[in-house]
Amino acid sequence: MARTGIGVKAFLPHQQWPAVGSQWPAYNVESDQAQGLVAWWPTLASANQRSIRDLLAGGHHASLSSGVAWAWDQTLGWVMEFTGGGTADNITITDHADLQIAGGDFSFAFWFAYTQASDIFSRFINYRYAGDNGYGFQLYAGNPGRIAFHVRRGGVESHARTTTMLTPNTLTLVTGVMRGAVPYIYINGVDATFDAGGSTINTPNLQLGAPSLTNELVGLIGGVRLHDCALTDAEAWNLHDPATRWELHEIPRHTWAMRWVEPAAPPPVAGGYMTPWRGWWGGVQ
Repeated sequence: MARTGIGVKAFLPHQQWPAVGSQWPAYNVESDQAQGLVAWWPTLASANQRSIRDLLAGGHHASLSSGVAWAWDQTLGWVMEFTGGGTADNITITDHADLQIAGGDFSFAFWFAYTQASDIFSRFINYRYAGDNGYGFQLYAGNPGRIAFHVRRGGVESHARTTTMLTPNTLTLVTGVMRGAVPYIYINGVDATFDAGGSTINTPNLQLGAPSLTNELVGLIGGVRLHDCALTDAEAWNLHDPATRWELHEIPRHTWAMRWVEPAAPPPVAGGYMTPWRGWWGGVQ
């Protein structure tokens, strides 16, 4: 674990990510990106495990189906790979009140790449809950690379589709924003809303990947986050900007970070301090 000055450096290897409720801060609460954050599944925190972890207090963790693997991508690091192969490969996040936010302003962002779409279309993120509400995303096979964002409120659906085509096998940040009664879709932090095409949302839990064989996705998903507010244009851009995209991964500055240390294998400290015996060590930035 790298450290600078007195205290703990921002970025942690995934093996040392904090458990929810532990002494380590689970995410940077001082970041503007923490505004309205309801759930966050950073794939770096779960790489090579058979589940993904929600680092917020709600703890909406989920298991990976057998057809979901881990892949390395130079943009984001570890991402989930949906391999297809004749099964409905998905990650099912159990229905919960925390996630039922389609009735107001909200934002849903994730990194995405596709290798191929199904013969019809790939509805690769879906969530429909009580009161005939929900949200989701769809990749059009008839017009490969176009993404649609769907929102359902009391049985009435609104849709936003992108202007541009996504390049296959290229990790792209997709952000759906519901602002008032109008949905918008951003590609790599830029508003790319073109028209209002879309189709029905029909799964009872929040599903990432393939809700059915006819909607099967072969591709990558990573860094999923859900906000109960409408991100502005600037905030949507900051999720993509390399200078700011890692803010949530940073341990908050000016915050004590403490961990139990065994004397047999003390971690290196550069410019900070550590007790030379078994016990607590800590620092402040």
